[in-house]
Amino acid sequence: MAEITGSTFYRCECLGMDFTRDQWRDYVAEHPRLFEEVVSKHGEFSFNVYDFCVNPHLPVVVRAVGCRANIWTVRYPCGAWDYGATLCYPKEHTPSRAPRYLTDPADGFETERLAVEAGFRWLEDTAIDVMKQEAARKWRPRAQMKDGRAGRNAARIRVWNRGTNIWTI
Repeated sequence: MAEITGSTFYRCECLGMDFTRDQWRDYVAEHPRLFEEVVSKHGEFSFNVYDFCVNPHLPVVVRAVGCRANIWTVRYPCGAWDYGATLCYPKEHTPSRAPRYLTDPADGFETERLAVEAGFRWLEDTAIDVMKQEAARKWRPRAQMKDGRAGRNAARIRVWNRGTNIWTI
């Protein structure tokens, strides 16, 4: 990885370019679709100016009741593979890991299979952490009727507010 100098505002690894603040401002003004615009290509993989692959492989998609998990893989020009992963819970935060742009093969994985296996380990560790956080919270809403009485049907009148992530009664 090239060293960022004092005048460098942004470094694009896939292009090997250092942008000053003025150069970056001009570049952004000339390229309004930075995330979709391909600036570098390696084999079947294309990268944008943010060093993100815009067309990764998606070898793992798991959908279950209450959860969704994805693992995607990318091969970089140095020959190394890396993975990205997302673990989605409908009422919780969504932990994710983005693949980083690799310039040294020692920083990545030799094969796509090894990258996917590392992605599964990350998903497992992250799911365990989320479950521990939930258990430590020990938050259980007391179901109440609108008039203040507790009741067995009270759970039916609770409303989830997605904007504030709060149960209201």
